[in-house]
Amino acid sequence: AGEHSTSLGKRAASWIARQAGLFAPRESGGRREPQFVKLSELALFAYLGMRAQPGAPEAEAAGAAVAAVYDEKLAAAIVRDDRRMFGAWLAVLLALGTAERERSAARTLASTEPNVFATEQVPHRTLELIWAMERLGWLPAYAPTVRAVAEASFLLRPHDVATASAADAYAVTHTIAYVTDFGVRPFLDEAASRRATDCARRLLNAALDWRHFDLVAE
Repeated sequence: AGEHSTSLGKRAASWIARQAGLFAPRESGGRREPQFVKLSELALFAYLGMRAQPGAPEAEAAGAAVAAVYDEKLAAAIVRDDRRMFGAWLAVLLALGTAERERSAARTLASTEPNVFATEQVPHRTLELIWAMERLGWLPAYAPTVRAVAEASFLLRPHDVATASAADAYAVTHTIAYVTDFGVRPFLDEAASRRATDCARRLLNAALDWRHFDLVAE
């Protein structure tokens, strides 16, 4: 299994190296529009890969692809104009070097509202912000606690898994990922962990029935 995983990683890295332009900003109506959702997922791949195995060529290739298409001016514009992309921008910064993060922080955070948690949003998006800002060392004192936000999430509220939608399932996978720091720490406590595991198993079966393979992978 380990050899198979390594082979897949090398193939993925090779594809990324050849197709890095797919993550670059696109021209639309005379403007260059960032593809921050795609780029942020590539950045997470790079960040988590380097964290798990520093120097791994697959993760370094992904990080190099992020750095090659990252545009600080576009970042400032999208954070200012579309707050939904704020978490994606933070994820991209995780894959960049410390100096780039500091330059972006000084220039871009200055243009945002002071309280990034003030906008009402679903709990797993708030958990995304907490997770990314904590990794970057930018978590403000006024940020809500992980437990408080997680307890308000779909996962820990009373719910019927049998009637869950794909959006509900994504909320569950994202909540688990951010609360556990992508598997590095336990899920709150033993009771909450059992509940999360049971919910995730049921949703995995549902995702397989739906043939929704991106959700299956999450």
